[in-house]
Amino acid sequence: MSPIRAIVFDVYATLFHNEQDLWHETFVRIVREQRLAIQPFGFYTRWRAHERGFRQRRVNLKTLEQVQPFETYEQAWRDCFVKVFAETGLPGDPQRAVERCLEGQATRELYPDTLPMFEALAGRYKLAVLSNADAGYLKTLLERDGIYRQLNAVLSSEEAREYKPCPGPFREVLRRLAVDADEALYVGDTLLDDVLGAKNVGMRAAWLNRARAAADPGMPTPDATISGLGLLPFVLRDGVLGG
Repeated sequence: MSPIRAIVFDVYATLFHNEQDLWHETFVRIVREQRLAIQPFGFYTRWRAHERGFRQRRVNLKTLEQVQPFETYEQAWRDCFVKVFAETGLPGDPQRAVERCLEGQATRELYPDTLPMFEALAGRYKLAVLSNADAGYLKTLLERDGIYRQLNAVLSSEEAREYKPCPGPFREVLRRLAVDADEALYVGDTLLDDVLGAKNVGMRAAWLNRARAAADPGMPTPDATISGLGLLPFVLRDGVLGG
């Protein structure tokens, strides 16, 4: 097995917070600003149901192929707001609402273990991010905390025109890093998008399981499981990931 030369990271819920309470705060703001006669949690629940449908229909999980014309999150989220406003009869502005969601994604906070982990790995490995995100708010987020300048490659689903776990985005980030799949490790918080997607193209995968959730037996087994990013340098040093 080849030594690991590059490490590629997921972004949301891996390097940066993206918990549901942050989304609830965004919907409180939308309801307040647009003076909508609906409880924010109920509004979010309706919107989230449509958003979940978008996620489920965009990739064929049997073939790992994109199954519909590519939509950015901005496009898909706006459509979700249009549907909720039509269902409820609320006189809302979908564009203003989606702008608040994009602002939220651009201002998420780092986990405390993110920067120390980057400092421990810098100079030893090529570092990159591959995220299911729109290019604009992803770059804004990474530049705000100085992470962008530490990366050898940054790839969004919008640039790749496909969403993880499709193989295209993984292969493209490997091309940009100029490494073979077996020389790269992907680190992410989901077994579906991150572990399945990475291992499908021959990369090794570390599952960041902060909540210590049970593994899904229907998903591939990660090469390593860590409860925090601070453990990654030790897992690499101790040879747990091989190579």
